[in-house]
Amino acid sequence: MITVTVVLVVITVIVILAVITGIVNLLVIAEIVVQAMIAVVVVLVVIVEIVVLAVITVIVVLAVITVIVVLAVIVELVVLAVITEIVVLAAIAGLAVLAAIV
Repeated sequence: MITVTVVLVVITVIVILAVITGIVNLLVIAEIVVQAMIAVVVVLVVIVEIVVLAVITVIVVLAVITVIVVLAVIVELVVLAVITEIVVLAAIAGLAVLAAIV
């Protein structure tokens, strides 16, 4: 009878230890899953940050290109005005020469 009781106690202790081990394993697995989820969130935040920086870079580049184009148009207008002025002065000089000849 004592042997049966001892065997039952040993079996009970083994079962309790197995349950505790299972719970600890589940806690470890849960911790790993939580850390993996945190890592995924961090990676997603980094990706979003990179995308935002890329968009800002594109906007800045487009703004710089726009400024360059506007400046080129202004320079072109100034050059055309200077050329027009030269042509008008040449025409006036030509008319003056013709008037002097006539």
